[in-house]
Amino acid sequence: QRDVCQNILVQHSEPVYSVAFSPDDRLLATDSFDKAINLWDIA
Repeated sequence: QRDVCQNILVQHSEPVYSVAFSPDDRLLATDSFDKAINLWDIA
């Protein structure tokens, strides 16, 4: 079985150094060297 990329999330202007999933796995938080935190609805 092969893993297949389902989606590419593009928003940060600098590399991402931290990611975290919400307890219900519906949100993804990303933190970047561009000093922005993004919340992604991945449900």
